[in-house]
Amino acid sequence: MVRVDEAHWVKIGAELSDGVTLLSSVLTDGVSDWATGVFPGDPEAFWIRATVAKGVNDGNGFCFISHTGEVCPSGFLPLPAGNVREKSVVEIYRTAPLFRSLRDPEALKGRCGVCEFRELCGGSRARAYATTGDYLAEDPSCVFQPEAS
Repeated sequence: MVRVDEAHWVKIGAELSDGVTLLSSVLTDGVSDWATGVFPGDPEAFWIRATVAKGVNDGNGFCFISHTGEVCPSGFLPLPAGNVREKSVVEIYRTAPLFRSLRDPEALKGRCGVCEFRELCGGSRARAYATTGDYLAEDPSCVFQPEAS
């Protein structure tokens, strides 16, 4: 399925197996942004979630599967949590420590860890990893100063 909605998201979906759908969406309004998710169940629920105002979703509703089968939180956060040739993508997404820590706002460090918007935003885990080597570190490009810091 490929669709474009009023928010200019190109939506692409492919059935993987057992009702699990691999979904991708690309924002086409001139902003370089995209999202890919593995969603067991109704694909429409994914599109609703993908268009709700939410911060960076690396590993939180989204994942990236490389051409070699490595499952990463996103294409910009190249930390493999497993391989689809050895485990199902659903099992990797649900149980891998990397993905579980990315879905835990309490695990965030620095300003992101004390930010009152950490559950809504979460900061960029890819930028944190690229600059510090720690994907749970604070987002270095965020200019917001949390009240608790």
